[in-house]
Amino acid sequence: MNLSAEWVGFVGRALFMLHARAAEFALRQKSLFGIGRPARASALLGCLIAVGLFPHPAAASGSWPAWLLAFPEPTDSVLIADTSSATLHRYYRGDSGELEAESHYMSIGRNGVGKRRAGDRLTPIGVYFVTEQLDTRGLNEKYGITAFPIDYPNTIDRRLGRTGDGIWIHGVTPGGGQRPVRDTDGCIALPNEQLAQLAPRLEPGATPVIIVREMAYASREENKALAAELNRALERWRSAQVLGDLQSYFASYDEDFEYRGLSRDDWQNLRLARANGRTYTELEIHRLIALAEPGDSALFVTRFDLRGVRSNGQPLKVSKRLYWRRNSAGDFVIVAEDNG
Repeated sequence: MNLSAEWVGFVGRALFMLHARAAEFALRQKSLFGIGRPARASALLGCLIAVGLFPHPAAASGSWPAWLLAFPEPTDSVLIADTSSATLHRYYRGDSGELEAESHYMSIGRNGVGKRRAGDRLTPIGVYFVTEQLDTRGLNEKYGITAFPIDYPNTIDRRLGRTGDGIWIHGVTPGGGQRPVRDTDGCIALPNEQLAQLAPRLEPGATPVIIVREMAYASREENKALAAELNRALERWRSAQVLGDLQSYFASYDEDFEYRGLSRDDWQNLRLARANGRTYTELEIHRLIALAEPGDSALFVTRFDLRGVRSNGQPLKVSKRLYWRRNSAGDFVIVAEDNG
């Protein structure tokens, strides 16, 4: 029997919505439903994803995840957490060099998404990076086989006054199977067997985790054009430092730029005092990845390793994140930056 893609997608979405509603109702009315029915619905959803009956990002011909602008060869994985479908997608390059994906069921915060403060039990929306891998053997068993903290709150979150911490990708209680869709304090929880498959692909300090409200797609050409424009802006930023052209260097930063509590003027004065004629004989950008911010359609992130040699012979090796948006002239300028 041949099933149309539209019909299959409809069935997948309908079953997911049934699962989500059952899970939420069971959390409120445990005396009536308990946790058995949501768990079985979660298992059904996992099977649909595994066999390809639930809509899969890699299946859309010519499409590209809207937030993934540039995917460098050394990067093994990019994670996109689609909170609307309780699905964690891992994007990677297949043997052919083309972008492929695999999908995993996940649980999110009990109160949904859009984290703003500590204790709100919401999962944040934004671009984050895995910071480390934790040995969970000495922790509460609810964290499962391992855990990967992400860098919430990042510099943009702090600028917007968001608080809280301790947002992890982690497992579940051994033997616990799949938790309901909304069941964590803000973390992303995966069944242990799925996390075990995923764990070797996650690189602390490098693997991006993009948490979105709902999956969206763009043409590869559109994303490549945006990535090229960001790359040109980044090259101006890099070359200005090599040339010692501080005027061009500072022109790369927005008037509203802030750095760890410093205004743009205070930061610029600090940079001038530290520069003291110091330039670079070499300065190279490696492992550049360019991403769009799902919580702000006008904001973009570049993350890269910066390696070089200062004019005094001192080597430089640091990982940087620059956050960009267009100014009134339509040029990309930096509104925030951070290391790591």
